[in-house]
Amino acid sequence: MAAARKIDVQAQIFTDGDMSGSIESTPVSLQAHRHLAIQAVWTGTPTGDLQLQVTVDGVTWFDQGSSVATGGGPGDTVFTEKDAPWLKARLAFVFTSGTGTLNAFSIIKE
Repeated sequence: MAAARKIDVQAQIFTDGDMSGSIESTPVSLQAHRHLAIQAVWTGTPTGDLQLQVTVDGVTWFDQGSSVATGGGPGDTVFTEKDAPWLKARLAFVFTSGTGTLNAFSIIKE
């Protein structure tokens, strides 16, 4: 008998996030999953960097991979990680200037 497949989990981790300052998303638990994708879409004129952050202990967060500059205008990007060994992940926006709105979605898979 084949093992039951775990269910993929999707979530909206930013809903109309205010990009007039630095913000961090709701953390995504990776405990029972190995693969992660986060899609971010922003509007307005935000200038700053989007960064995938991860934690092993649930307390200390560190940057994973390269950041994506928002460039002072609307845009979108996707962060992906295969075989992610972390406890949790989140998306952070580090503000430089401007204003905007951020929406982001995550999906985790076995």
